[in-house]
Amino acid sequence: MSPEISVIVPVYNVEKYLAECVDSILEQTFRNFELILIDDGSKDKSGEICDNYARKDKRIRVIHKTNGGVSTARNKGLKEARGTYIVFVDSDDYLDKECLFVLYHAIEKSDSIDCALCGIRFVYKDLHKDSEYILPEATIQNADDFNRYYSLLRNNFGLYANCAKIYRMSLIRRNNIIFNENMSIYEDGLFVTNYLDHCKMISCTNKVMYNYRQYDSMSLMKKYNANAATALQAKFEGESFRRNILNNENLLSYYKDFFEAWVTQATQIYSRYCGSGAEKRTKLENLYELKCLEITLSKVDPRKLGKMQTLVYVLLKIHQIHMLHLLFELMYGAKNGKQK
Repeated sequence: MSPEISVIVPVYNVEKYLAECVDSILEQTFRNFELILIDDGSKDKSGEICDNYARKDKRIRVIHKTNGGVSTARNKGLKEARGTYIVFVDSDDYLDKECLFVLYHAIEKSDSIDCALCGIRFVYKDLHKDSEYILPEATIQNADDFNRYYSLLRNNFGLYANCAKIYRMSLIRRNNIIFNENMSIYEDGLFVTNYLDHCKMISCTNKVMYNYRQYDSMSLMKKYNANAATALQAKFEGESFRRNILNNENLLSYYKDFFEAWVTQATQIYSRYCGSGAEKRTKLENLYELKCLEITLSKVDPRKLGKMQTLVYVLLKIHQIHMLHLLFELMYGAKNGKQK
């Protein structure tokens, strides 16, 4: 008998956290699932840990592949999945025991519900206190609903992270929705936006059941991503359906959020990238030339921005990229340490 849910977990060099992740899935109160562990060429003991678990539980399938990145691993999982529904879990995260049960019954309430979401708990190390992102208890079936709850859904972790959700496999295969293997940033958000574009209804629960692990400053997450410009443009294009249904008030919030995302990417060139000043300026110019920035500058309300963002906005509007480069060098350049 085919499982109701296929849980797909891409695995790469996570021997420290993998057992907690897998155990949390095996301990789910909902039992009719398969767990697909895709070992993406791990160099530590992660692959061995996967095999050990597979020998103990027949619901587990392990796929070993050469390293190709998280998108290739997730796509491999989608090809191999046999479940009616799909759930993605990152191998350093873990689930509360009721997570699959709640998501499954939320999407099963109606044939028109194509995606169900739960809240996310951000798990920090040491002195940091865990925080929660809580969704509204709601069914979203039209533009009015989306606008009504937009203030709660606008956070990218709420709507556009691939985790903490359950998807219909039939919709994925019918529309050939896969992860972009040429992107290493926002690839999950692009997958979700492509999927949501085909959804009739979305169900949200206010239960927080996905635990998302946060890292310290030495994490690879702190390194500058060379694909930032491409990813930012892809993010903007992928969210076209979102902009098309927002009312004027929420649309202003959207463009404010997107401008802040652009500023974040720009400042990370200077706070995380260890190239020369000329290389940083070239990367900044690449961000400046994005079509999405041109549109955003024409839509964003500078009165809603903070002082720093307002200064960046003014320099962009008067095309003073050299001054912006000097500003970022002054603010972040001295703090930029060597990356390993």
